[in-house]
Amino acid sequence: MARRFVERGVPPLPGAPELLDWLDARALPHAVASNGPHEKMRLTLGRIGVTPRHAQGWFTRFEGRRFSAYDIDSWKPDPGLFLHAAAAMHAEPGRSVVVEDSPSGVRAGVAAGMRVIALADLTPEADLRSAGAAEVCASLPGVLEVLRAWAG
Repeated sequence: MARRFVERGVPPLPGAPELLDWLDARALPHAVASNGPHEKMRLTLGRIGVTPRHAQGWFTRFEGRRFSAYDIDSWKPDPGLFLHAAAAMHAEPGRSVVVEDSPSGVRAGVAAGMRVIALADLTPEADLRSAGAAEVCASLPGVLEVLRAWAG
């Protein structure tokens, strides 16, 4: 899989650049909290959005805001990773939003006391709802619509 990432790159999910640009334009703090190790994030995020300004793609875009379960020995569905990320970013869990695409990630966000938007691109909507997602969207443009509505 790593060789494939290096050879072919990793395309961003449709709507991801617009979502991140919207968050940046409003100075809304955001991060990546992954069950995977940093090296996997370097391979995936490092192959998305490569430009002259971002030679390492989105890996550098999230500098200081990448959190791995390996850092704290706490994997989703345990809420520890999300609570760790929130604390590191000086964010209150109850005022934080998690975007997740797996039932274990949804359960972790809910257990952390965070509002969870589930992305049902690979996981059935019913599984994400039963895990406790506040909203379920079929795509990242849908996630952006929900966030815009919540932001007022």
